[in-house]
Amino acid sequence: MHRLLLLLLVGILTGSPALLAAAQPPPEAMGPTKKSSLTGKKKPKVSQRTAAKSRKKMRASSSAPITAKTPPAPIEKAPATAAPSAPVAPAQRLEVAYFGGGCFWCVEGLFQVVPGVLRVVNGYAGGTTANPTYKQVLSGSTGHAEVVQVTYDANAVSYEQLLDNFWEIHDPTQVDRQGNDVGPQYRSIILCRNEAERAQAEQSKTRQQRTYRQPIATQVVLLDKFWIAEDFHQDYFARHPGAPYCQLVIRPKLEKFQKSVGRR
Repeated sequence: MHRLLLLLLVGILTGSPALLAAAQPPPEAMGPTKKSSLTGKKKPKVSQRTAAKSRKKMRASSSAPITAKTPPAPIEKAPATAAPSAPVAPAQRLEVAYFGGGCFWCVEGLFQVVPGVLRVVNGYAGGTTANPTYKQVLSGSTGHAEVVQVTYDANAVSYEQLLDNFWEIHDPTQVDRQGNDVGPQYRSIILCRNEAERAQAEQSKTRQQRTYRQPIATQVVLLDKFWIAEDFHQDYFARHPGAPYCQLVIRPKLEKFQKSVGRR
């Protein structure tokens, strides 16, 4: 110990680093120092009471039941609903009927306003000449009558109803004429596609006879061939409303008939 003090004194006086280092005592001479094995700091003293409380909390936490997190309930989407569709119109049931009641310009215009009638075509039928012209039919030599082909929806109007309209739009008691239109080409005639239609037409004619004093002159025959008239004669009233015949003959009949149809 004295040797160390001597070396320290000489080192201070001479300023020698080597003597100063040699004068330092070894670490083990300083005695043990209590430090934390991790931080180097002195461990704090823990009382038995504090330690007991800590162990009690640890046991309580370890014994508490562990509950798994409940997954969120799946979001149920409302079932997709189709948009309401527009009402579907019932399918049409197309049928065709043939009538002659004087000049086809007039008969055409009247049948065109009947509900359920889809199309009216002017033409010739009831004779023997093939592919006749208007001039030939007008001469009265072909045996044909001026007739109309009526295409209709049988779901909207029946053949029986068309027969009722036919009796109403002309005078069936006149023979080979209709008003001032004179000749066999203007005769009253019903042309049937089959025997069933012919039977219906005959029954309708019998019922109508009760409303007339004069005998009904309408012919009820089976259709042989329908010949379409020239384009000039189609939709005549609609295309020539100002023509004298349309103003003097067709229009008065049409207005009267439309009122009758409107009351049904």
